[in-house]
Amino acid sequence: MTYEQAGSGRAGLGIITAEGDTLTLSDRIEHHYTTSLSTIEVAANQRARITTEFAEYFQNAASRPSGAHAAYVVRRTGQEDKVRVLADHLDLLGIAYGFATTASSGAGFAYHSGSTERVSIESGDLVVPAAQPKGVLTGVLFEPEAELEDSLSYDITAWALPYVYGLEAYATEDEVTWTPTAPVSEPEALPSRPVAYLAEWKSFEDARFLAALMRKGVKVRYAELPFKVNNKSYDEGTLIMTREGEGAAFDSLVIQAARYTNQHVEAVNTTRVTEGADFGSGDVVFMRAPRIAIVAGPAVSSYSLGELWHFFDEQLEYSTTLVNSDDFGSLPLFRYDVIILPSGSYGDVLSEGRLEEIQNWLREGGRLISLGNATRFLAGKDGFGLQIKPDEDDEDADSLGVRLRPYADRNRHEITEDVTGAIFRTELDNTHPLAFGYEQDYFTLKSSSRAYAWLEDGWNVGVLKEGSRVAGFAGMEALDALNNSLVLGMESVGRGEVIYFVDNPIYRGFYYSGRLLLANAVFLAGQRSVATY
Repeated sequence: MTYEQAGSGRAGLGIITAEGDTLTLSDRIEHHYTTSLSTIEVAANQRARITTEFAEYFQNAASRPSGAHAAYVVRRTGQEDKVRVLADHLDLLGIAYGFATTASSGAGFAYHSGSTERVSIESGDLVVPAAQPKGVLTGVLFEPEAELEDSLSYDITAWALPYVYGLEAYATEDEVTWTPTAPVSEPEALPSRPVAYLAEWKSFEDARFLAALMRKGVKVRYAELPFKVNNKSYDEGTLIMTREGEGAAFDSLVIQAARYTNQHVEAVNTTRVTEGADFGSGDVVFMRAPRIAIVAGPAVSSYSLGELWHFFDEQLEYSTTLVNSDDFGSLPLFRYDVIILPSGSYGDVLSEGRLEEIQNWLREGGRLISLGNATRFLAGKDGFGLQIKPDEDDEDADSLGVRLRPYADRNRHEITEDVTGAIFRTELDNTHPLAFGYEQDYFTLKSSSRAYAWLEDGWNVGVLKEGSRVAGFAGMEALDALNNSLVLGMESVGRGEVIYFVDNPIYRGFYYSGRLLLANAVFLAGQRSVATY
């Protein structure tokens, strides 16, 4: 049970209500104190019923699970990092899971396609059974489409974990045989003093490995194109660490970083490839460790800033500088390679003159990353190619009829133009560094119906097309507006880049699948323009 007291964060020591009374901080404390004691009193009086129903709740979940699905299966091969992070999440929640003991097949819902199809389960796939004491919570977290009693909701309405973690997963109608023990594979022995180390780029855990290397001063490059060496294929984005120019501690630094982040590295004794570009070619880009500034202070959303701060400080473990928005006007821009604008109100921060200074900084190789309302602020400004998507509706009989809508229906009419938190299938250009490590689809969490046109002179890396809603509530008018709109884009300004995030890729810190997009924006995208070889 959650009790909320009037005043929110605005009341301070006291606030005058609409009736003219004063609501004091001591009043609010007393209200919380009283309701807390009342809750304890009722619980004590009903203790026998509460304990009985508490036990029955978990017993029923384990013996008679609700819902249409018997198990949730997550493909493990090729997704090992993300599966491991999901398993950590399930451990924290006390949800039981295991790993398939044998290969099998059956009918199930495929999250990535949004349809029921024939599911092939591989031995070692992660299995979450529906019948377990935490079965109700399991169903809530894995149900493909949350059921709403009413569309008038003020919070997000989609949160299925396969979308949150960007996983290939299935909700099956049949039970799956599983064991709690994960299959173990012995790590390959690395040769002594190899010419280079290689590491894949498929998950946020790979970005943590890169950040650890950069903290140690190891020089890192990434491949812009797929390649093959020693008869093994590597995707674009693969990290390459060569011995040339490194000191005696090179091997230990790479291996220590890999162990610290639990990542796998491979060693090769050549810089020549059998297919693709050699390690010394122009298609292998040197990455300069970026100096990052994040705008903070009264102009920005405390939520957006907190998410970013936690992302860099706790999740990525990479140093940044927080700059108060009141001081941003005098910030020496050229001390930084990347400046991040959290969602916020920038009218008093980014004056016309300051925007001109930012344009000059961009032309010299700076990288500007905007999120949420910061992206909205830049739309239509001189020097920025982002534009709000025009309304395509004509003034026909239907639109004129809206003007005669009943007053009592005003809330339901407004919700038709809103998205309170729904998941949309985003089509990615995964040949662009901003989308390295992803398949062609990414599931974005939208909490706004604000729509932007595709960039005319830039890279539309992530876009929505018609019929892109996957889960959660979105109003009819909002769905029409979001058709053929931008989710993620990048445009060049001289030697620099502007990267637009329309949605929050790290929403509330829990939306794991968007973390790699932000890491791409910080580490990969735009490095070619400032690279040195």
